[in-house]
Amino acid sequence: MPHRSLPARPSLEHLKKQAKDLLKAYRAGRPSATARFREGLPRLRGASDDGPARPSVSLRDAQHVLAAEYGFSNWPLMRAHVEEKEDIAMLEMTVDRVAVNPTSRQRVVVLKSEAVSMYLPIWVGPAEGDSIALKLQGKELPRPMTHDLMDSMISDLGARVTQVVVNALEGDMFLGRIVLQRNGATIERDSRPSDAIALAVRTGAAIYVEEAVLDRAGVGFDPETGLPTSTNANWTVGSIEELDGVFSDEAQGLLLRAGACAVGRGSKEIAPEDILLALIGEPQQAGARVLADLGLDFGEARSKLEAHAEGGRPASGEARGFSEASQRALGLARREAHMLFSGETGTEHIVLGLALAGDGVASMILKDAGIDAEAVRAAMTGAPQA
Repeated sequence: MPHRSLPARPSLEHLKKQAKDLLKAYRAGRPSATARFREGLPRLRGASDDGPARPSVSLRDAQHVLAAEYGFSNWPLMRAHVEEKEDIAMLEMTVDRVAVNPTSRQRVVVLKSEAVSMYLPIWVGPAEGDSIALKLQGKELPRPMTHDLMDSMISDLGARVTQVVVNALEGDMFLGRIVLQRNGATIERDSRPSDAIALAVRTGAAIYVEEAVLDRAGVGFDPETGLPTSTNANWTVGSIEELDGVFSDEAQGLLLRAGACAVGRGSKEIAPEDILLALIGEPQQAGARVLADLGLDFGEARSKLEAHAEGGRPASGEARGFSEASQRALGLARREAHMLFSGETGTEHIVLGLALAGDGVASMILKDAGIDAEAVRAAMTGAPQA
């Protein structure tokens, strides 16, 4: 039996029409339709194809055959699956840009929906990001890139890409689907969103994102200026082990040193004060440079932090977890990294998270030095302060 895949947004009405067309083709004596019925209906196997003894079939039989070809045991099961899929809301988006993080050189593909004033930043590999950017810029290379080769092979095989879908977000990993049409059949394959988008910009296929994904990772923007204004990205951290792939190597090293500061004051949980103390202890890092540019007196800040920690006896082992206040500050840091399309969260975003947290000794020290979130953002982006 031929293997078929339902599209990302299947239509029950379209499937009903396919079943009716199959029935009509069988009654007209078309061999291909007869073969499909014989394969899909056990009672027809071995039956004669010709003459008055040719078995009669119903629309329900045609629906059963179609469901089996799509991998379902019966039509009601496929209908229930399709009705559930039809309820999933998706938005069409376009590729707004491919940005490059100046520090990490990470690429981020920024999708855009004018309908809801939302961006969706998706971090991709350098090869995939450059492949998308080159096509957007209309540049042609002497030799075909991987996605050019994929495009030409799909076309040579008589298929075409009709749409690509970003349909899930697991942790910080986006999942995608490529939907193709060939000889009237729909073929759907799992894909990295980067590969799917690279094909879409070459074929003109529509790019869709499920609303649930946009709700979790989208970044709002001002329709007049196009500047990011807010994000729905929700992210929490429980321990240092969860930082890999989310925070930069520099940021992970900083938080490990913050853990040593926490142990030194007798705690197994890393507090915002430990993070700030670790920050000012590494003046060459990006976060510390932001603080220095904004006028923080490192010596005075260290004295205040050490005075706050006095009286504690060093703890044994390592501090690998975060206090509730630190989790809030790091979550805000991650959110800001999304808003600035920065890829991994760096030490400069951690400074911004501490400033946004707004309570505790670390935030008080920054506030006393006249350092607030807007000042930190301006220092990070090079924008003038209001």
